[in-house]
Amino acid sequence: SLKQALQTQSQTSEQITAGNVAKTDLLQAQLSVARLQFAVEQQENLILQNKQALLTAIGLNPDLALGIPTQIKVPLFRPPPFK
Repeated sequence: SLKQALQTQSQTSEQITAGNVAKTDLLQAQLSVARLQFAVEQQENLILQNKQALLTAIGLNPDLALGIPTQIKVPLFRPPPFK
């Protein structure tokens, strides 16, 4: 994950200062962080595009501010007993 890559980058930087690892290790860690940040940005853009497509498909303005709850509760449906 991005959080882990940032931690690795920080740890690698500290190890370079201590003389334990080569500077190329830090470059690899920085590259990993950059790739993950780019992937996050791509996913955020995809979410925005899908939201706009959904709003357009249902006939609403694609720039409409739309909030999505983080928790959705669905009541349990119990069918009537079979007789």
